[in-house]
Amino acid sequence: MTISWTAPSSGYATIDYYEINIYDSTNAWITTTECDGSSSTVISNLYCTVSMSTLTSSPFSLAFDDAVTVRVRAHNSIDYGDWSSTYSSGAKTRQIPSTMSAPTITSYSDSSITVTWTALSSPNNGNSDILAYELVWDAGLNVVPATALSNTLTTSYVLSSSQITSGTMYRFAVRARNIYGSATSYSSETVAYAYDVPAKMSMATVATSTTVGYTDGTYVDITWTTPTSHGSTID
Repeated sequence: MTISWTAPSSGYATIDYYEINIYDSTNAWITTTECDGSSSTVISNLYCTVSMSTLTSSPFSLAFDDAVTVRVRAHNSIDYGDWSSTYSSGAKTRQIPSTMSAPTITSYSDSSITVTWTALSSPNNGNSDILAYELVWDAGLNVVPATALSNTLTTSYVLSSSQITSGTMYRFAVRARNIYGSATSYSSETVAYAYDVPAKMSMATVATSTTVGYTDGTYVDITWTTPTSHGSTID
């Protein structure tokens, strides 16, 4: 996290130090060596950077989604100036994303399956922009999904006929990744089957029955051709 400020009037003596304070979880002000206000680089750039792990560890011990409250004051050869006003709006502690909800199967057939999921927003995104969503599947092996299918910012994926086998069951799960890492666990699984309703049948035929016992001309035989089952047994 970057903490920046505007240089105050120096009082006609060179500013040689900035003291940066951050509230801890008990609302006590603490100075961190990670934000070294005596550094010539910090004095020149008017900002310093504190890692999120520092803010969430002792002595700060801020919890996830806590506001980060800071103040700063300048020092010259005379003494310290007054503290700045307290900044406590906007910046919050961040972390890896939360576990996502299970993906949804929005369409399926024996030749394609469309998987979608819902994008994460704050605070479920860890208060940090999502960099990618990782969709995994079991490749039809009926095991825990672990093989990556997609690892982008999109929120849908279409499997084509070259990736699936008609009549096979597939399992899917998803998780998000931000700058702090990937969620600790994948979503719960969603199951899809590569099948569809039977294909449209060709026209049936009707003819005088030739079946033994029904050949007196008062019966007919109705026959048809079995259609494509599209992956599911015709019952």
